[in-house]
Formats: sequence, C-alpha cells, structure tokens
Amino acid sequence: MKKTAAFLILGILSFGSAATLRAETSSLVKFGSEAVVPEGTTVRDAVAIGSDVIVDGVVERNAVAIGGDVRVGAKGAVGHNTVSIGGAVIRANAASLDAKSVALGFPRLSALPFFGMLLGLLAMIKVIALVGSVILALFIAGLFPAQVGAVSFAIESNARRAVLIGLLAAFLSIPVAAMLLLSIIGIPLIPVEVLLIAVALIVGYVAMAQLVGKKAFQTIRKPGQHILAETLGGLVILWLVGWVPLAGHLVRLIVVLIGFGGCLDVAYKAVRR
Repeated sequence: MKKTAAFLILGILSFGSAATLRAETSSLVKFGSEAVVPEGTTVRDAVAIGSDVIVDGVVERNAVAIGGDVRVGAKGAVGHNTVSIGGAVIRANAASLDAKSVALGFPRLSALPFFGMLLGLLAMIKVIALVGSVILALFIAGLFPAQVGAVSFAIESNARRAVLIGLLAAFLSIPVAAMLLLSIIGIPLIPVEVLLIAVALIVGYVAMAQLVGKKAFQTIRKPGQHILAETLGGLVILWLVGWVPLAGHLVRLIVVLIGFGGCLDVAYKAVRR
C-alpha cells in the first residue's frame, strides 16, 4: 500500500509538468495583462481582456484583444481573424494575417480608473486568500502535527481506501443533509455536518500537502524534514500544479478527495477505539 501511495504522489508531481507541455499548444487567455506569444511558440487562440495581444510566434486561429491592441511582429502569424475592440490592429510589414482584421476603437478599459482599481482589488484578494490559506495550513500542521501525521500516514498506507471513503462520503453528504432537513431534531445538526465536512476537507488537504512535500524531499534525497517544511513544500507544489489549465484543477480535486477520505478514515478508527 505504501508503494501505491508513493506512485500516486510521484504521479501528481510529474503530472503537472507533463500537462504543462501539452498546454503549450492550447489557447492563451489573459485578464488585465498582456497575452504574449513569443517567437517559436504556437497557440490555438490568443485573447487579452483589458490589455494587448502581442504575437511574435504563431496563432493558429484568432487573436483577440478587448480593451487593447493586437500587435503582430515581423515573424508573427495569425491563421484566422485578428480583432481589437477598443484598440488597434498593428502589424509589422512582414507579418502574416491570413483572414479578416477588425479594429473597433473606443477608450481602453485599462485606462479607466475604475477598471484599474477593480483589477488591483481582485489581485489583492487573490494574494490575501493565498497567504491566508498558507498561514492556516502551517498553523494546523504546527498545532496538530500528530493528527496531520496520522492522516498522512493513513493515506500513504492505503491510498485506495482513502479514495473510496472520500468518494462515498462526498456522495452521501447531500442525502444525509436532506434527511436531516426532514426532521425537526435534525435541522440544528445541519451546521454541525457542514462544520465537520469543512474540518475534514481542510485537515485532509493539509495532510496531503505534507505527504506531497515529504515525497518531494525524498525524491531530491533530503528526507526527514520538519513537518512545517514538508507542508510548505507540498503547498507550493500543489499551487504550481493548479496553474495548469483544466488538468491542474483535476489534480487538486483528486488531492482534496483523497485527503477528505483519509481524514474520515482516521476519525472513524479513533471513534471505534
């Protein structure tokens, strides 16, 4: 079972880099920042909302800027349409534009004070949420190292059991809440169920982060690190994997599910004792 967990964790570590390679030929979408297609790079579509699209490589289909310019360099190429709404289409003399080029001019969104403030606020919220989640995870790992370690060990020992328990609990959580709603006594228990699920999800994710970090340190031949270092390392790895389009979200969902199941497994065994 330990080998199963090891292969699972190493799979998560390698999946992010493999998926990133596959994502190189996918669409490029940016919000509030430039969508840059470097020379020698090929993407299907390039879209920027509130900024410019800069094409020095190849865009197989459409290059679209909303509130910005589309700038195609001398070695850039756009296969289908080149569209700028709120800016201009600017191309070098040698640039290749195979289809329609459309520019509808009005003031740039990025030049509007409200839009800039909104982008700044959204960025600040994302940074605060990220820092807050890291602090919370390290606080839990530092304050409850035995519990986090127990969940991590349970997952490492029997990852398949954790997956099955996580799936079963996820499917049963809504029917259980519905059954509680049907009884007067059960209604006050609904917040308790929600709280227990939230705790299991958070502790399970922290345990998975610690396990991923542990396996990562073992991979680089630096085992036996402090639980806080392992947890922080795992959080960074999972955060990086989460940036991979679509696949990253799937990996993080699987991590949450396994951690949830492992936490419930440990809690069940503790109650039985």
